[in-house]
Amino acid sequence: MRTKLIEEIKGLGKVYLAIAPFDEQIKYFNSIGVKYPVNVNQIAYMRLYGTNNVLREGTRTCQAPICFKDSPTIVARISPLVTDLNMCKQAIDFHRNSQYPQFEESIYAQYEKIANADKNKKPEKMKAIILPKREDYRIDSESKEARFFLENQETRKEYFKKFISEGLNGTIPILQIPVKTIDSQNKSIVNYLWFGRSEYESSLGFRDWDLGGDCRAFGVCEGTEGAELKKFSERKLPYSQREIDKLYKLTNEVKMGNKLPKTLEKVLTFLGKLKG
Repeated sequence: MRTKLIEEIKGLGKVYLAIAPFDEQIKYFNSIGVKYPVNVNQIAYMRLYGTNNVLREGTRTCQAPICFKDSPTIVARISPLVTDLNMCKQAIDFHRNSQYPQFEESIYAQYEKIANADKNKKPEKMKAIILPKREDYRIDSESKEARFFLENQETRKEYFKKFISEGLNGTIPILQIPVKTIDSQNKSIVNYLWFGRSEYESSLGFRDWDLGGDCRAFGVCEGTEGAELKKFSERKLPYSQREIDKLYKLTNEVKMGNKLPKTLEKVLTFLGKLKG
């Protein structure tokens, strides 16, 4: 395996490169505190604000197309291949045998359920998206798909402005697994998303092979400040807004003489929760 710290990008963090089979890349990133390889939005940001030319090269991502016979393509924001190393190794074995990775039907059903539950959400918030076509097609910057892959609006607009050729009507191609291949079997196909070079249309490739080969993947280690803020924002607080409103009203009534001072015991109990 070849690994390297590429650079630290303001607003993102330290960017690492690993060249190895996909399962080894995931294990390496986990060992340095990176949960998953990068997604499309992170790569777009890296290309916009990083200085190293390698950031513009094609790369594996943590996202994945999930397909099933006679069914629309689903794209998972977080691929099951990056959360389950055994599944990842199985996918590598399929690739080494010149096949797309095939798994039980329930995998597609699982992500179909997730996508349907998210269908009324903004694309930026979806955990999985159902694509409108099964064949190759192109997307513009305001499409639901572009908003799903490039969830940060500023990054999306700047990326399309800087890298997407006006001669192609400002669109990015989605390159899908052939429909005939999908419909020829009765299992879920789970592949990976390859984000193509910025000079080569920045294609979103679903049909690439070679997860077992030595290809690129990047990982981002967030800066300490950003990680601490994220950790704090995700912490479950020991009170609710409703409790705060109720106690504020109570203490105000005590102040106005409408309640006995002993009711302040409830306030002390609340403060004790915060202290603990």
